Amino acid sequence: MQQQQQEDEQQQPWRMEEDDDAEIGYIDRAAENTLEQHKRVLEEFERKREARGIVVPVDDAQVRKQLRKRQVPVTLFGEDAYDRRERLRLILALELEKADKEEEEEEQRRTTGTSKVLGDEKHTETFYTEGTARLRAARKEICIYSLHRAKERIAQEKRRIQALRAFSEQEKDKIDKDDFELASAWQEERKEFIKSAQYMTVLSSQFGDERPITGIRFAPNQQLVATCSWSGNIRLWNVSDGNERTVLQGHTERVSSLAFSPRPVSSRCFLLASAAADNTARLWTIDCNDCSVQKTWVLRGHTARVTSAEFHPSGKYLATASFDHTWRLWDVETRKELVVQEGHSKPLYKVSFQVDGSLAISAGADCGARLWDLRTGRSVASFLGHGKPILTVDCSPDGYHFATGSEDHSIRIWDIRKKRCVYTIPAHSALVSHVEFHENGHFLLSSSFDKTCKLWSTQGWVLIKALIGHEDKVMCCNASRDGRYIASCCYDRTWKLWGVEKSLSQEEDNGLWCDGDRMETQDGFL
Repeated sequence: MQQQQQEDEQQQPWRMEEDDDAEIGYIDRAAENTLEQHKRVLEEFERKREARGIVVPVDDAQVRKQLRKRQVPVTLFGEDAYDRRERLRLILALELEKADKEEEEEEQRRTTGTSKVLGDEKHTETFYTEGTARLRAARKEICIYSLHRAKERIAQEKRRIQALRAFSEQEKDKIDKDDFELASAWQEERKEFIKSAQYMTVLSSQFGDERPITGIRFAPNQQLVATCSWSGNIRLWNVSDGNERTVLQGHTERVSSLAFSPRPVSSRCFLLASAAADNTARLWTIDCNDCSVQKTWVLRGHTARVTSAEFHPSGKYLATASFDHTWRLWDVETRKELVVQEGHSKPLYKVSFQVDGSLAISAGADCGARLWDLRTGRSVASFLGHGKPILTVDCSPDGYHFATGSEDHSIRIWDIRKKRCVYTIPAHSALVSHVEFHENGHFLLSSSFDKTCKLWSTQGWVLIKALIGHEDKVMCCNASRDGRYIASCCYDRTWKLWGVEKSLSQEEDNGLWCDGDRMETQDGFL
């Protein structure tokens, strides 16, 4: 019997074990069970929020009369006068919700009928302001760069989706060998990450500054962590032992955000950008070996606090958001301002680039996000839905989703193609301070003032792991490029490194730069 099973396995090289399938897909099955649960929680939350603004009679006799009028039970078991009054409030909220829907439907029918009879007589006029030659060259370069990136991403995504669909439909004989290897490697990587994430714990905790730490980022070589704080200082730390390497001083006010360039300045140096409340952003060229600052430049132009700095995927441009209601695009090589983009009515908190580099998304205190086409300068779409200011935004590596985190405690997932919210995660019990998609596409990372960081599966938006250990508000978090470690910083002036408990001494300090599929070391490229 055992010999026959071995022969069957040799005849079916594409067969996957049932146990592995179960492990790979258990998050997906759990997602189906949580979709309706999340939807019910959000609907109930909105209904109670609206009910709080409805005026109901104080007299219990009048409350009973209103309930009897609506042909519902006048009293329930164990219900007192206050509970009865709250029940009437919820009933009135449901009636208002139903009336609003009927009114919207009637208005839509009336508008549709009128437009068919009279035709569309609305005329709009678009005004354009001529830009500089430098801006025109930058837009052209962004267009060429994004087209190549989009072509490669879409081709690879199509191959992976076709292979995964063949897996699910039990048509493995139709899978190309290369496609099978691609899909198998992706699923295996996802399965391993989900397994390891369950055992993530605090590897180290460090006192980072004299004032609250506001931002944290892993360096491209994954050997260093950078933190910034309200003291105006930026500090670099070793990942392996948590020791401080150097302090970068230059800002005169609170530093709000950090970002590392995706491309190296040279074989030994990388570029760091910082944004601060002194109305400036700074660029720092840092040596990989001794962490010394080679050069620094100041970017001036904003008239109010600069809240974030983010590099374009090409590494040639930098976007900064500010409380002056604008975001600006800078040329990294010349340190010149290319464009000042208006469009928001209140202060901006964050700007993020789409993975191909063709689009930018800005969000702020006006509770909305705007999508901008960097190739033309146009505002493509507006995304409204949050009830409070949006504090953070990040784009998914799939190219058409992005996530926003807000003061309303929720994370919303938006689809650029549909131009609407496709899912709302009731993520935290306090405001969401940071959201971040990992470049492997397996998870979304979030932090909150409820003292936690959370990892969410991008398939179904199910909670994978909650990182609990901070004693105060978590200001920011960041995952390493390989997804093995997560760094988070807190209002209590500490930062923590999270990962699977094992010896970090196995990480040899010989990698200076990771870029795509190659690693630059002292001996050259691997």
